[in-house]
Amino acid sequence: MRTLMPLDRRLLQMHYVWHKPPFVICRRLGLKVRPATVFDLALAHARRSLGEKLLEPKREFVSMQSIIDRLQSEPLAETK
Repeated sequence: MRTLMPLDRRLLQMHYVWHKPPFVICRRLGLKVRPATVFDLALAHARRSLGEKLLEPKREFVSMQSIIDRLQSEPLAETK
């Protein structure tokens, strides 16, 4: 599922779409207004989570023959 946490989504929306100043965003979202690093860290977290959601997952090629060979060489269960 490609969704952001609600706090991250609202923070990014207020910062980039509505162009609200940081102190307004902090008050509306319940973050501490001072020190300013609280807002900076929250914004960095939201940006990073958005970037992770937008990345394409790396596709990995799996050879069926290698899986069959491995299963034949290492049995799943030993029979008595």
